[in-house]
Amino acid sequence: MTAKERVTAALELRPTDRPPIFPVVTFEPLMKVMGKTLADAWIDPRLRYDALYAGWEAFGFDGFEIPVCGYKKRDWVEEDGILYLLNEDGSKNCYFTDPNQNPVRVNRTKRVMSYEEILDRPIKTCEELLASGDFAQAAELVKKIDGRAFLTGHSADQTFNSLVGCRGAETALMDPFDEPELVHQAFYRFTLQSIEKAKAFKEIGMDGIYIGDAWSSCSCISPDIFEEFCVPYYRMATDAIHEMGLKACLHICGNSSPILEMMAATGVDSLEPLDPLGGVRLENVKQRLGGKVGLKGGINTLTLLNGNVQQVVEETRSCLDLMGTVPGYIFSAGDDIPPHSSIENIKAMCDTVRNYRNPLFI
Repeated sequence: MTAKERVTAALELRPTDRPPIFPVVTFEPLMKVMGKTLADAWIDPRLRYDALYAGWEAFGFDGFEIPVCGYKKRDWVEEDGILYLLNEDGSKNCYFTDPNQNPVRVNRTKRVMSYEEILDRPIKTCEELLASGDFAQAAELVKKIDGRAFLTGHSADQTFNSLVGCRGAETALMDPFDEPELVHQAFYRFTLQSIEKAKAFKEIGMDGIYIGDAWSSCSCISPDIFEEFCVPYYRMATDAIHEMGLKACLHICGNSSPILEMMAATGVDSLEPLDPLGGVRLENVKQRLGGKVGLKGGINTLTLLNGNVQQVVEETRSCLDLMGTVPGYIFSAGDDIPPHSSIENIKAMCDTVRNYRNPLFI
């Protein structure tokens, strides 16, 4: 099977010769493949797409996610050995304590937006998004891959991620109790915007769309809040994505165990990332949802970060022994591959999956 055929078959719960390798991966752990630092990627966001391509070449992912990161190079200045990124007016935006660490914002305070401001923000259409140029680098990467992997566009933020960004975590997580109707109105608009973004991803040739919100797990909210405030909007996004002829993948990291059935009820093609650090256990997921929806997960992220090659291989094999023949199983880590994971560990994980063969595949 080709990589794209393998992922597509898994998402449709059809047999695959082996589980697809489809990690939750950003540019961060892949910069080292190119011999670059995280600071390089913040100064020139285009390098993030180069890192994704380099990682795909180095590790042979069957699929991966592509975000929209912008395309303009940033101005910077070095003072007393500290590297600062600059705003357009020349003021300092953030700084790096180390070129291989993410930047620290100079001003951490952020104004809480009112719901009037949130609901008055215009929704950018697919055409406007494409005309902005922000999708150009993603489009170039899709062309370079040329159908050799399954590509998922990152169009999340239907619910609490966006609300936290506008209102701050403490306020946003209390708003369902204090301002429930306004929260629903905001989530509806957030979802409309995500659908326009998904349309833009379809136009540049994506195969699927990644939806979801890190703040929507039971590490942050209750199952009741998830059911009332999240499920309708994930279902709304999923229906729109399916109408486009694309697959929908729902990402809820942290403790998703109490809401797995509700996640599946949104109609998505796969659930991810089945996070061991959030208390999710593959054995339990297999019992509850095995063969009913695509399931994307596997090795603990801390094993990739802190373990040695042998530990990575052993844990990967354990996941494959448990889930390798389950229809719809897609191998991943329990969440984003940590930025400082070694190249050797990532390679060992991918090679172990690549060498596995599904004994039930005909």
